Amino acid sequence: MSLLRSFHADLQLLLILSFGYFIQAQIQYHATAPVPARWTNNNLSLPSPFGSVRIILLNKKPNAKITRIQGTSLVESIASFACGFYSFYGENNPTYFAITLAKISKSESSAEEIFSFGNLIWVANRNKPVGDNATLELLKDGDLVLKDADGTLIWSTGTSNTSVIGMKMMETGNLVLYNNRNKVVWESFDYPTDALLPGQKLKAGGKLVAGVSKANWSEGSFYLSVTSQGLFAFYKADIPQLYFNFSAPRTVESIELNYYTSRSLSLSWSSELNPVFTWPLDTANMSYMKFEPDGHLRIYDDNTYESVDLLADFLDKCDYPTTCGNYGLCSNTGCSCPQGFALDNVTDAQGKRGCSEINSTKCQNPQSQNPQSQYLLPYQDVYHFSYIDPDAAVLKGTNRENCKEACLKNCSCKVALFQYLNLSFGNCFLPSPVLSLIRDGKERNNYQSSFPEECTLLLPILMKKAEEDRLIYMVDKSCQDMQLHISEAVELMRVAIWCLQSDFTRRPSMEMVVKVLEGTMDVETNVDYSIQSPTRLAATRGQAELGTSTTLEPEFLSGPR
Repeated sequence: MSLLRSFHADLQLLLILSFGYFIQAQIQYHATAPVPARWTNNNLSLPSPFGSVRIILLNKKPNAKITRIQGTSLVESIASFACGFYSFYGENNPTYFAITLAKISKSESSAEEIFSFGNLIWVANRNKPVGDNATLELLKDGDLVLKDADGTLIWSTGTSNTSVIGMKMMETGNLVLYNNRNKVVWESFDYPTDALLPGQKLKAGGKLVAGVSKANWSEGSFYLSVTSQGLFAFYKADIPQLYFNFSAPRTVESIELNYYTSRSLSLSWSSELNPVFTWPLDTANMSYMKFEPDGHLRIYDDNTYESVDLLADFLDKCDYPTTCGNYGLCSNTGCSCPQGFALDNVTDAQGKRGCSEINSTKCQNPQSQNPQSQYLLPYQDVYHFSYIDPDAAVLKGTNRENCKEACLKNCSCKVALFQYLNLSFGNCFLPSPVLSLIRDGKERNNYQSSFPEECTLLLPILMKKAEEDRLIYMVDKSCQDMQLHISEAVELMRVAIWCLQSDFTRRPSMEMVVKVLEGTMDVETNVDYSIQSPTRLAATRGQAELGTSTTLEPEFLSGPR
């Protein structure tokens, strides 16, 4: 009898295991769903052999097959987009209704399909995760609603009474609701979270908000904003802190990610024919741009599992606000703490440890500050990422003593940074939070060439960068005015190259140059980048002249408050 029971239990286990394999091999996923439809975040409604993902809709991209050799087998992968319930840790954990990249692989030696999932591209409820038994429902009235297990409304498309008849996961990665005329009523492309797919626009007034971390998709501390003036990146605070800007040559309606060729991706202003950035790709099947929790903007090619930092030509590692944590000093050699501070024991969401005061200063009487009861410790050759934003200065055209006094009278002030504009006057920055500081101010105050010492012919370098479509690299990163008008600087370089054509018949007339500067004509793109008689310009590293340097001299608070 016990033998029979044992056999029955083993058979039951075998059947359950076989059923799991059967699900993985036999589930047929569809790209569309008609009204009405309902899905529940559990295995009964949405069987999931993948653990962390319960697929609702899936669309395989046509002509998106990738063949590679794995071991001794030939493996074929198909690029796909899927929407469904997604949990980073699997069951019984915070869950999101999201769109993700999916690869479906099949080897020649097996009929089994193997699913693998990449980054999330779009998340509906990033700040309000749901749990098991949450529901997604496409209602008869056309609204798509997400509710938690207790019936609490978490998110909806707000498309009631719009004649919606169905939902479709497009091959582009766009999730759409469409009406009885086959017109799109709502689409996820209009509501980007932290990523853009090819063909998707980020409109003026819109922004990408980075997640807290790779494992936490709630809104984090960084956002990338498009305005009519250009592209801007901020650290979120009571007063947002700007750390990157890229001005557009003309009024911007949107910025769009597109395939420039079959093997390259581009980011372009809506008002411009020429792309702002281009990147070579291994293939054009699985590429996207993502604004990440560390404040970096990266292009991903999921076929090679590689990424490219989009802003690498503009920002060094120390130019990012949280590279070394709060109060951390960032340099080429790593992170350190200023005098009076020690390394934190606690890490932030990115796993970084900042610095904290060894003897914390406190306000003795916040209502009546006495500057004489406290003092600031000077720290040389350090500056702050917010130098690129003159509007971030709390005092403009002031002197160093006034800057120090402003900090000492402010109960929350910990660091005062004074930016010299001439021998006596400058701008005063009192950042809050302070975030990371940059410890290479002395080098940045001098003229620095970005090229090797032996590169003393500037014109050939200019031509080479133009031919590579990397003129942005020629713009001086230490020049604030150029960084604020970087697109115009690049456009002027293109005009200059056009005027320097060896064949004088190919040079523009003055009238043509004026039209280009007025924005009514484009620069000729078919130009000759060879130089027959280059002008030699010596690149020096001499001390910047007094009155033109922009040193930032910080002082750290110390003593009782």
